[in-house]
Formats: sequence, structure tokens, C-alpha cells
Amino acid sequence: MTADWAPRRWKPGALARNTALATAWQGVRLALQFAYLILVARVLGVEDYGVFAGSLALAASLSPLVGWGYGMILVQEVSRSPQRFPEFWAKALRAVALSGPITAAFMLALAPLLLPVESHWTVILLIAAAELIAMPLVVAGSQAYLGHERLGWTMFNHVQLNLVRFGAVAMLAALGRGGLLEFAWAYFGATVMAAALSFVQVHQAFGTPEWRQSGLSGRFREGLFFSLSVVANTAHGELDKALLLRLGSAAAAGNYSLANRVVSATAMPLIAYILAAVPRLFREGQQGTSAALALRLLPPILVYGIAVAAGLVACAPLLPWVFGAEYSETLRFVCWLALLPLLVGVSQLGLNVLSASGRQRTRVKLEWIALGANVGLNIVLIPLWGAQGAVLAMLSSQSLLALMPIAAIALLERNAMPFQGTGSG
Repeated sequence: MTADWAPRRWKPGALARNTALATAWQGVRLALQFAYLILVARVLGVEDYGVFAGSLALAASLSPLVGWGYGMILVQEVSRSPQRFPEFWAKALRAVALSGPITAAFMLALAPLLLPVESHWTVILLIAAAELIAMPLVVAGSQAYLGHERLGWTMFNHVQLNLVRFGAVAMLAALGRGGLLEFAWAYFGATVMAAALSFVQVHQAFGTPEWRQSGLSGRFREGLFFSLSVVANTAHGELDKALLLRLGSAAAAGNYSLANRVVSATAMPLIAYILAAVPRLFREGQQGTSAALALRLLPPILVYGIAVAAGLVACAPLLPWVFGAEYSETLRFVCWLALLPLLVGVSQLGLNVLSASGRQRTRVKLEWIALGANVGLNIVLIPLWGAQGAVLAMLSSQSLLALMPIAAIALLERNAMPFQGTGSG
């Protein structure tokens, strides 16, 4: 073999290809997300943006209940047996259709407890319909692609959503229409359009659902654990905004929410990287735990997390100039939250290892412990320190969520290790 032969014959593996595709699309999504945030922040202003962010946070916290976890069952089963896609695609769609309206009604019942509903009922209703009835179809479409390890299309599905939403807000701005109610209608219409596009594209890529085998009995309990896991994880990242809106002020919620969105957007490449590895983690998990693969996946997470934290601190002074002077408080919140992408990356890798290793119940318990810590800290700290309390609560609970899976995996590995005698010499 000659020295220059190997590079010409080398081809990237599925994980490398999927990560590269996902990262490319995440770059596009990141650009759209920032452009969208700039438009929304300027169109609504800090107080209306706070109302929107708090309402959206409540809907997002409940959205994983929609579908009862059948989307993740779809990923699990299709990654192992692709020919079963029509059956599990039908199950996922049926679960969304049944659970979406129920969850939306539940949100409307909770709204008076957590949101300033006076004069905002129509806005809250539109956000509930967008996030809990239309958006779950976009998520199900992404999971269909993920199960087939087509992560480029998984990410494109969300890029498409961001593009449609950006177009709707840009149209409002061009027409000089900046009211919160008008924005809520545009948000709802864009989400419905993206859901329809996603459904048609999945149908063209993989075929029609098999409705005759789409009963939900038999897998409901398993799906429920997947759903509870995503509920805890999503609520952990979102519920503080609704609590800040209720316990603090709309302006504080607007500044904190914008900072949180900016920092969370920079974590997207890490999420794409971990998503690309999920089918492989499931396959390795059939043999025991996926800890060995996780150790090989960890170094890029650490390098990226540290680099992006430094970048956020360096770029934070530009934010009031980009979003407007009324968002001046966003600057220091971004600096304080700069380590959040690193903590999110480490925690998501560990939690996915637990799921792939058949320890979904353990994962759910850890996520709910972290969520409980987050909510409890917010309730105590927001009345004392406002948005600064929300920042401290987020960093503390996310650190806990990063450490607990590491301890659980280490315990599993130790219990699985066979005893080796030292011999008698």
C-alpha cells in the first residue's frame, strides 16, 4: 500500500456524514434563528416579547406530552428494522392526533395560574394550537428521518420551519404591523404550513402509514417513559420563562428569554452531533451499555462547549446594538449563561446513553429531579433577585443534570464488570 493511497480510499462513516450534514443545516438554522429573534424582538418590544416568550415556554414545556412518546419508539424501532416504518409512523401520527387537543386544553386550564391572561387569551390560544397541535407533526417528521439515519433531512425539517416563521414575521415587519395578536396569528399560520410541508415530504420519502397496525396498546407504557423524559428535559429549559413572567415582570422575562434563546441557539451543533449518534447508541445498547461509544463522543462536546462560551462572552456587548437598547440587560445574562451549551451537551450525551442502555426509567427519574430543583430554585430566587435568580437556578440545575447521568453510568459499568481474582502467585 502506498502512502498516498489511503486518503483517496477513505470515506467518512455514517456518523461523520450525518454530523457534517446536520452541522451544515444547523448553521443555516442558527442564522435564521438569530435573524428571527432580531425581527421578533424589534417588532414586539421587550414587554410583548416577554408575554410571548412566557406563553411559548408553557406550551413548549407541555409539548412533549403530545404523541405519548411514540415518536421516540419510531426512532428506536426503525433504526433497528427499517421495514417497520409504515407501522410505527401510523402509530406516531395517531398518538399526535389524539393527544394534541387534550394537551392544548390542559395548557389553557393552567394558563391563569402561570400567565398574565388578562387581554391575552387569544394569543395564548393561538400559541397553544401552534405548539401542541401543529408543531408535533413537524417533530414527528424529523423523527421519521432520524430513525432512517438521514439527519440532514431531520435538520432540514426544522430549518424549513424556521424559514417559514421568519417569512411570516418579515411580512409583518414590512407591512408595519407589530401587535402581539397579529404576531400570534402569523406564528400559528407559519407553524401549520410547516407541518403540512413536513407531512408531505415524509410521505414522498418513505411511503404511507400502515393504519391497520397502528393500535397504541402494548407500547403505551414504554412511550410514556419517553414522553415523560422529554417533558422534564423541555420544561427544564423553558418553564423558568413562564415563572419569571408570573413572579417577576414582563420586561425581565423579555431580557432573560432573549439571552436564553441566544445561548441555546449556540448549542444546536452539539444537539445535532448527539442526535447523529442516537441510532448507533441504541444498537450498542442492545449489548449492554453504550458508555464506550459515549467516551469517544465526549471530547468534541468539551472543545466546542468551551470555545462557544468564550465566543459568547466576547460577542455579548454587541447584543443591545443588534436587538435594541431596551434589551441592554440581555448582555450580562448571556455572559452568565455562557457555559450552558457545555452543560447541555454533557447532560444530553449521558441521558441518551441511559436510554440506549435500557435505563429509560433511570433517565426519567434524573430529569425530573433536575426539573424539580430548577422549579424550586426559581420559586425561591426569582422573588429575591429577579432574572438573576432564574440564571442561577438554570446553571445549578443543569450542572446537576450533567453530573447525575455520569454517576449512574459509572455505577452501571461497575455492576456489569465481571469479578477478576488476583490469583495465589
